[in-house]
Amino acid sequence: MLPCSATVCLHNSSQSKGPERRFKALLDTDLANIQSPITALVRQIKSKKDKKIPIYYPQLIADICFWDHPDQFIQDQWAKTFWRAAPPSIADEAES
Repeated sequence: MLPCSATVCLHNSSQSKGPERRFKALLDTDLANIQSPITALVRQIKSKKDKKIPIYYPQLIADICFWDHPDQFIQDQWAKTFWRAAPPSIADEAES
């Protein structure tokens, strides 16, 4: 699962809607095309050198292994984590 600290980093990385838009696109990506958006996400998280946000790669790999599950439970978990960590204005917009 995406660490909560990583989602806070994504929300705070910019005042634009870009991070949220890219995250939504990632959630809609199928397994065959996930390499590029996942790589970009990891790079964005690791670029926050002042925050030292850990990425637990074994869990990331496990999540990717179940990415194409018909229930999309991984995407649901990631979305819940992402919007739970969102500043109130972003979280409110996501609910509407």
